[in-house]
Amino acid sequence: MIAKVLSLMSWLAAVPILVGVALWVVHLSPPNGINSSYFARSRLVRAWVPSSNEQYEEAEQKMLEKSGVPFQRMMVRTPHFNINTIVVEKRSTRERQARLLQEQSAERSQERSVVQSESKDNEKEDPVMLLVHGFGGGAGLWSKNLAALSEHYKLYAIDLAGFGKSSTPDFNNKSSEETTSIWVQSVEEWRQAVGLQKMSILAHSLGAYVSGAYTLSHPQHVSRLTLVAPFGVEASMGRMGEFMKRRPEDGWGRKLLKSLLYRYTPQDLLLAAGPFGPSLIRNFRGRYDESRYLYGDNIVGNYLYHTSALPAGSGDRGFIQLLDRDSYSLKTPLAKTLPLLEETVPVSLIYGEVDSIVPPSWDTIRQAVKGPCDTYVIRDSSHHPYATHEEHFHHAVLHHLHDDAKQQQRSFSHPHIHFNPYERHYHHHTAVVSSEQDGSARNRRATAAQTSQVAADLRALADV
Repeated sequence: MIAKVLSLMSWLAAVPILVGVALWVVHLSPPNGINSSYFARSRLVRAWVPSSNEQYEEAEQKMLEKSGVPFQRMMVRTPHFNINTIVVEKRSTRERQARLLQEQSAERSQERSVVQSESKDNEKEDPVMLLVHGFGGGAGLWSKNLAALSEHYKLYAIDLAGFGKSSTPDFNNKSSEETTSIWVQSVEEWRQAVGLQKMSILAHSLGAYVSGAYTLSHPQHVSRLTLVAPFGVEASMGRMGEFMKRRPEDGWGRKLLKSLLYRYTPQDLLLAAGPFGPSLIRNFRGRYDESRYLYGDNIVGNYLYHTSALPAGSGDRGFIQLLDRDSYSLKTPLAKTLPLLEETVPVSLIYGEVDSIVPPSWDTIRQAVKGPCDTYVIRDSSHHPYATHEEHFHHAVLHHLHDDAKQQQRSFSHPHIHFNPYERHYHHHTAVVSSEQDGSARNRRATAAQTSQVAADLRALADV
């Protein structure tokens, strides 16, 4: 028995070494991570990693079909990028188009056809909302939100450059400013190619950071900025950042571990795992994400695998370039840039109450933003409220559609959402999501101690 335990321990000790060697072999350039141009060309690596454009499209198709609304997929080609784009028409437009198709199939006079064409030309264009995913994600992760949001907007969901099927910029050896500039440029070129003049942006996590930088550069094209669990509000990376800081007292083992964690991303691990990658996703993140969407048949896990392992991705390397190597903190946090944002762009913040990945930091943004800024904290939700509490999430996203701001403050009363408008009025609701309503609520409350300051901060705001 003792011999078996010792043998198992020796194997476990060898795992980090084997993983490191595998990553070294796959990368060929370990200091800078994957060189995307080499990776796209390498037949050996493409044979080792069971992912392709075709498999990604199939996985994306299954995710989007769960939305229950018609959608169109297209590759938007710009001077420097190809951006994978999902388009969902506003419901009223879809219904109008369906009626026109029915009428066109029937016999009618030429005069009536001309009248219909003229009336269609006189119709107002639908308001547009751009959906931007977070780190390691793709446009398909918005599938639970497309139906509700398309009641009010024409939707465009994109794969950020470096993720999914979109172009893979080379982020190696780029500064934080250069990396952010690449993402901002990709969104602006996409906007120009699609022909949009004004759009509302709904963005999650890393996508929120990129969208904040884009809005700062091109405020004239943004009607509203909604940040969901935004990454990069403050420079600190939390507990992970504290662990990753380089200290003189670190031993060789800790130094080696920190070097590997900084040099290689979770996506690198999937690439090194090769044919074992899908089972890694399924057994770790896949189960967690499946519990959010409840689609079954490993639809979410399969989509997430191909989003991360598609043999062209480079977005994970871009994320690393945003961080300072010695302090593992963000070089240019949003708290420093948002004060420059024009007052004409209203901002909404949506957080999960027990988000342990990006702890709520709404007061930092509220102080930084000069214009209107509303805050919504969804009870018992973690880092992905758009998937775990989509109905409450939709209430928060669409709240601003009320015409009168004062009536908006009086009318908003939702038992699962804390609401803090810019004037710092505070509405406190005692109802919470029960375990019957949300089977994973008990597990998420176990992490609530990490963000217990949330309630205290909210109550403090009531007295301001």
